Amino acid sequence: YNFLRLGNLLNRSTGTKLVITNKNGRVKVGGAGHYYALSLSGGSNWVLTGRYDPLSETGHASFAGHRHGAFANSQGTYGILVDDAFSNPNVSGIQIFGGASRFEVEYIEIARVGFAGILAKTDNTASATMEACKLHDLYIHDTGSEGLYIGSTQAQPQHQIRDWEIYNNRILRTGTEALQLGQLGGVTHVHHNVLGPSAIDWRS
Repeated sequence: YNFLRLGNLLNRSTGTKLVITNKNGRVKVGGAGHYYALSLSGGSNWVLTGRYDPLSETGHASFAGHRHGAFANSQGTYGILVDDAFSNPNVSGIQIFGGASRFEVEYIEIARVGFAGILAKTDNTASATMEACKLHDLYIHDTGSEGLYIGSTQAQPQHQIRDWEIYNNRILRTGTEALQLGQLGGVTHVHHNVLGPSAIDWRS
């Protein structure tokens, strides 16, 4: 896909999560110079996953990423790949907004995006708390700005980022921050990540 937008996602219960995954091979998004690459908005208790798991029936065996800890040479092997080829300096790899909450993103590779690897916030909507979200087992590399841009940096009032967990991610070669968190409330756990080098675009 040159670009892909999944909007008006449903509000599900924890027992009936909406699972969004690749099927019959890999899904690759980006490279069109469009104003977004992969965009998701709204909903709760949804999972975006490129993880190959025959029991859960997600992903594809030929694109297993770093399954079973196979981190070496995993580039290009993920079931979902967002690669914008630096076609637009303002584009983030994955954009999450529209009041989305209680979501999970896992086993995805994001590369060569002009702005952030993942941008997650709903600007100027103080009531749109993003809570209990998980970002894990992501491979984000070669971004023009942040690896993860979580929470608004606009003038108040803005919504809170509450009770997130961010773990098992590799975020490499980012133009500015590897991982940026703002508007934090509750308890957010950030652990077992590999970050850096970052701020590699400092001279410009």
